[in-house]
Amino acid sequence: MGWGLRKWGLSGWLFASFLAIVVAFSVPLHAQTSDEDRGYLAGLLESSLGGEGREVTIRGFKGALSSEATIDEIEIADFDGTWLRISNATLIWSRAALLSGRIDVDTLAAEKIELFRLPNAEENGLPAAEATPFRLPELPVSIEIGSLTAREITLGESVLGASARLSLSARASLIDGAIDVIFNANRTDGQRGSFEGAVTYANKNAVLSLDLQLAEGEGGLAAKALNLPESPSVDLAIQGAGPLDAFGASLALATNDTERLRGSITLNAVGQTQITEGLEVAESASDLAFVADVAGDVAPLFLPEYQTFFGDRVSLKVRGTRRASGAVELDTLNAKTSALDLNGSLRLNTALWPEFIDLNGVIETSSGAPILLPIGGVPTTVGRVSLDVDYDSAKADTWRARIGVGRFVRDTVSARRLGIEGGGTLVPAGASIGSIAGVFALEALDLDVGDAGFNEALGETVRASFFTEYTQGLPFELSNLTVDGDEYGLRGTARVSGLDDAFETAFDVSARADNLARFSAVSGMPLSGAAAFSMTGSADAGGRFFVLAQGTGQSLRIGEPMADALLRGTSEISANLRRDEAGTQLEKFSLSNPQLSAEATASLSSTVSSANFDGTLADLGLIIPNVSGPLNVTGSADSAGGDWEVTTALLGPAGARANTQGSVSRNGIADLVIDGTIPLQLANPFIEPRTVQGRADVDARLQGPLGLAALSGVIDLNDLRVSAPSVGIALTQGVGKIRVSQSTAQVELRAQASTGGAAQVDGNIALSKGLGAQLDIRLENVGVLDPDLYRTQVSGDLDVSGLLAAGPRISGQLMLGETNVTIPSTGLTSFGIVPEIVHRGASAGAVATQRRAGLTRADAASKSNSPLQLDISIDAPQQIFVRGRGLDAELGGQLRIQGSPDALVSVGRFDLLRGRLDLLTKRFVLDEGSVQLIGDFDPFIRFVASTETGAGTASVILSGRASDPEVTFEATPAAAPDEVLAQIFFEKGVDQLSAFQALQLATAVRRLQGRGGEGVVAKLRRGLELDDLDVSTDDDGSVAVRAGKYVSQNVYTEVEVGDESAVSLNIDLTRNLVGRGSVSSDGKSSIGLFFEKDY
Repeated sequence: MGWGLRKWGLSGWLFASFLAIVVAFSVPLHAQTSDEDRGYLAGLLESSLGGEGREVTIRGFKGALSSEATIDEIEIADFDGTWLRISNATLIWSRAALLSGRIDVDTLAAEKIELFRLPNAEENGLPAAEATPFRLPELPVSIEIGSLTAREITLGESVLGASARLSLSARASLIDGAIDVIFNANRTDGQRGSFEGAVTYANKNAVLSLDLQLAEGEGGLAAKALNLPESPSVDLAIQGAGPLDAFGASLALATNDTERLRGSITLNAVGQTQITEGLEVAESASDLAFVADVAGDVAPLFLPEYQTFFGDRVSLKVRGTRRASGAVELDTLNAKTSALDLNGSLRLNTALWPEFIDLNGVIETSSGAPILLPIGGVPTTVGRVSLDVDYDSAKADTWRARIGVGRFVRDTVSARRLGIEGGGTLVPAGASIGSIAGVFALEALDLDVGDAGFNEALGETVRASFFTEYTQGLPFELSNLTVDGDEYGLRGTARVSGLDDAFETAFDVSARADNLARFSAVSGMPLSGAAAFSMTGSADAGGRFFVLAQGTGQSLRIGEPMADALLRGTSEISANLRRDEAGTQLEKFSLSNPQLSAEATASLSSTVSSANFDGTLADLGLIIPNVSGPLNVTGSADSAGGDWEVTTALLGPAGARANTQGSVSRNGIADLVIDGTIPLQLANPFIEPRTVQGRADVDARLQGPLGLAALSGVIDLNDLRVSAPSVGIALTQGVGKIRVSQSTAQVELRAQASTGGAAQVDGNIALSKGLGAQLDIRLENVGVLDPDLYRTQVSGDLDVSGLLAAGPRISGQLMLGETNVTIPSTGLTSFGIVPEIVHRGASAGAVATQRRAGLTRADAASKSNSPLQLDISIDAPQQIFVRGRGLDAELGGQLRIQGSPDALVSVGRFDLLRGRLDLLTKRFVLDEGSVQLIGDFDPFIRFVASTETGAGTASVILSGRASDPEVTFEATPAAAPDEVLAQIFFEKGVDQLSAFQALQLATAVRRLQGRGGEGVVAKLRRGLELDDLDVSTDDDGSVAVRAGKYVSQNVYTEVEVGDESAVSLNIDLTRNLVGRGSVSSDGKSSIGLFFEKDY
């Protein structure tokens, strides 16, 4: 027993539920006891009301053998849960009436009915082609219900669009195929609303009488269900009476007490009095003519935006005949609104195949204003729509159709014009389907799909055409499919056989793109070149298919240097794929171009399977610099219905080889042995701008589910060399070992630095998502430099922890050895400051070299947003020398660096220990000096030198980034910068300077600004490998030379030769305690212990 409950409507399911209860109560009980009676009836009722996808549960069934029975609760559920609950149902009836074949119910009532939602729709399949007369079911007993009531009915919001509470009272009878129902439902939740009606019908004379009245206030259920704007009050009346072959009904709809729609529907058969004037008399007693005429002002029932379409009057007129044979004649169809005018007629044979069509219509306004169409979903507007379809089999077999849409806009898609035109032949075949053939042409002009990328790809004009042909019993044909756009096109044919069986389809499709650049925005890649693709084959609904695919590409580029290098020239790809009862076969796959070639075959079945592949790259140097020669990869896999036996081999340049052999089960459990030698430079494209050289000897095994967790073995690293140009470090003579086990790689690396010193790395890396690491790095006097800015030696220990892929934390303690910071010149030449040089038209090799060195704009941008997190303490109590632009200073101190490399947070600084500033013949002892990191690794410096002049005190200040510091001059009392300089060097005002003195002053300024180059003394100091070298003169013209050098980490010695010579020694005993001693040429000596602290 299956009910299409969604089709019954709200009153339908209520009546059906009550009727099923009555029938179940009335089943003969034979000789059960009371308990047996309850169980029998409850089970019978549940099985009678239940069915597939519907479960009925009955609780508290009492009084089954009496004239008054009750049920505490009935629940009906589907796959989504309970949708109906009936509480406290009562039946008062006469069991004796069963002896006379009647079910006589005095009262059938429910205290509460809860309809949470409508049940899921049942799939009942397609209706039969033949029409059948309407008849009520003929029951073996008559049913009379004197009173049917529900005190409270609760409707969930999803039922009619709003939650509601109402009551129901009714009476009903079904006797000898005649039904008589009267009902009344009223809102009980404070809202005005009633639905009442009376329906009678008898199979005996086929006379139907109905009177349905709905009246609701604003915000009622009908307004919600129909989604009427502002939820107005609704009054609806449907009334009709008469036999079905001469039936007439009227409809009237009003909202807010204003009539919106009025109309009538009439049915008339041969021999009956015609109800509508002019109605044609049917040709046989079983033919049925019908007329519908409805008109009114329905615009208020829709949103105001649709006013342009509807206007203030809408009408629909339909007139036709349903023949006894099943054929349909629609003599008149007229639909009219303010913007729509549709007229036509139609004739269908018994197979509902057209014999005559005359349909024409237009949607437009006299002003040409855009029209919003009353269709669901995204708003759609048009400027004009035209429709014209013509066909008459009595005159000819030809048909034509034309649809035009102007100024189409739907969401972000628009077109100035959309057009569809078709024409061909249509041949009916009596009472069956005939044949149809036609050519169709489609056109879109000034197309805009709302996306710049798709607009560029499709172009402003797209045209398509195709030919179709179908004859009953023969294959469906689609041929000459053509789609043309700017610089692209599509061609195709298809043939579908066995429309009532396997839908076997043969196809032939080809596509071309003459300029792939127009598809760049859509693909998200800078494409270029041309491509073509074709595919032929067949397929059916049983899963069998055969496909032959071929493609070619010319000068393909996708904006990825490695891929672009591999795609140069002409690329060709082809594949033959088949699936049949024997299995699936890749009969051939091939890919070739001047750079690479690949071939593969495969055969898969439930018993025996195999696969083979062979690929060759002509020159690995195309994608990996400094490696030249071919790379070949081969492999095979075979299975006899169980595990796969796998063998692969790789052979390449620079001694590259790798072999894999073993088995892989069908559920992904592997047992593979892997061995080989891999040149480490193969990794260079993935770690730019860093590079690596050397080889890795692999001896590993993969046992378990495919993945790194199942890998174990040893990787020996030899002849390792790693270069990091951004920090001026290259590690050489590297050796190491990586032991892999239980998803962890244990790392041991040792290497020498090309700049001096050694480094070692020990620790573990988890071979899981993110690559969690715990690594210890030890540095021993490793030279670190920026050739233009600094050079130092670093020792200490660093700890790397966290996810390498997401940005690990690097922490530790470092000690700086001798550190030289050079304040660079500005690069001023006789031609002025040299601007940034842009290399235009650079070759791919030149670009790659610059990228690896980190010298391109793209690489400069990529250096930002580093995920590393730093927490490093740097200790350098002395030997930080800052020189350049006349400055010669030594500093010492401590730093703690936190944050990321691009957003450093630095605590502490390096402060002045000793220093001077030489300009012209003047020497200034530095009063103040410091170096610290702010934001990045370009140090921020500040040095101040002061002297007394005849006008007061003058200071020279050098501050800013070490790569480009600024020079300022200050004086007390305040004076202009040129006046300060004149007082410093010549003890006179600037207006008193001679021309030569003015030139000397300009030279001093140029040197401070970094335009004077390195002095002779600085070159001599560097050549003698001294930490300090100074040549000075006193007021008497005597010359003195002073040289100093650190003989160890904490011992500094200084020798001064002049009129009097001396040797001094400084020993840093602790961070704050210093021992000093000196011996002079006159025999004097001194020794002392000093406590120093920076505040």
